[in-house]
Amino acid sequence: NLTNNGVFNMGKITDSNITINNSIEQIKKEIEERGQDKEELLQILEEVKDYIDNLKETNKIAKNTGLFKRIGEHLEKHQWFYGKVINVLGEALLLGMGNQI
Repeated sequence: NLTNNGVFNMGKITDSNITINNSIEQIKKEIEERGQDKEELLQILEEVKDYIDNLKETNKIAKNTGLFKRIGEHLEKHQWFYGKVINVLGEALLLGMGNQI
């Protein structure tokens, strides 16, 4: 695992798992530090990771209303979590659009 809080350039990364995995690990760390609703947030994060893995394997954006609703339920109470999860999903989608994942 790589942790970076500044600019990090490794040239062309054809396998962007490093970026996605680093983002997910950072979210896990923050969940542990905050401690509130920890189990549920970790479960949702694991579902997000599975969704991204499926995106990588199929190159298709699959419908998942259950996950969408579960993430949305935490919008008000855990805005930080919602923002970070949406960010990592967006990152995966953009990398997929560029055929980088």
